[in-house]
Amino acid sequence: MPQPEPATSARATDALPLASETETRLIASGTKWAREALDAWADDDYEKVAVAAPLSIELISKAVLWRVNPVLLVQLSEPHENSLVALATKADLALNNVKTIGLQLAFGRLEKVLGDLPVAKDRRTRIVNVRNGAVHAGTTTEARFVLLDCLTLLMDLLKPLGVSTETFFGTHTPSVQTLLHEGKSEIAGRVAAKRVRARSRLTQLEDTLGSEAFEVATDSLQEQRWSLDTDARAFGHLAIDWDCPECGSIGRLAGRVDGRAEADVDGDGSPFGPHPEWQAELAPAEFSCAVCRLHLSGRQELAQAGLPSQLFDVDEDALGEDFDLDAHLLDLYMGDD
Repeated sequence: MPQPEPATSARATDALPLASETETRLIASGTKWAREALDAWADDDYEKVAVAAPLSIELISKAVLWRVNPVLLVQLSEPHENSLVALATKADLALNNVKTIGLQLAFGRLEKVLGDLPVAKDRRTRIVNVRNGAVHAGTTTEARFVLLDCLTLLMDLLKPLGVSTETFFGTHTPSVQTLLHEGKSEIAGRVAAKRVRARSRLTQLEDTLGSEAFEVATDSLQEQRWSLDTDARAFGHLAIDWDCPECGSIGRLAGRVDGRAEADVDGDGSPFGPHPEWQAELAPAEFSCAVCRLHLSGRQELAQAGLPSQLFDVDEDALGEDFDLDAHLLDLYMGDD
């Protein structure tokens, strides 16, 4: 299948108004912790890296959500109703008794605002666990993984805030670029290894069955591809058919499905009618093939394999004959958080 053109959606963060005092404080704190993480990395202080990098991500995540709407930082439960009212009526995190969300919930809300994030969900969970002290990351390897993932996320999150990487990282900018380049090389190696294993499985299967039986078996496996959607649905993802980059069979490309309003327009260019049409969009997050069992997770691995990695328009029919975009959007935005 051809690479789709990225959707030209107008997202809530596209406009860049002047930063509020609270947003400025969040960015300043996030900057401080990011630089401390990089200082600690240079000093081989891996314990501090594991503390400072996730803190920076949490603060910058909250700054992005704050820019969209301050109430996105409030937990949706009765004990936090006072915080909701406070931020809805006077947006200031310095108010007494304002309680905000943690990093895990911030990641979930960022996905709803920005689409899929560049770091896969399991690696974001690792950042959250390190941030909460549930996982120890004091070794060189673990600290490096956490730092690289945090830097990758920061590069994405600074854009809607209108903050340049040079301003944010300061004198650490060359080090950040070097680390991210090394990370890309590691991603390329990881994807290459996955493809080699997938090809090896196919070769072994053909050697065992013979060409004729192999063709029957692979056709049968391809027809079972919808069973792969079970894991995707567990993450709130939906899937469409997409050619496997390794074996050419039809696999499943999964991600978060959103919608873009496309209002009808009359002859003079003004909006026509109160009910716009909606265009379905997919933010790719993972790909799975039932034939060679190739599995790619996260935008970086998808891009490395030549698969779609950015938000793009999809036909509703591709999402299944029972899929209803209006009902899906109501559930996505009006259902339980």
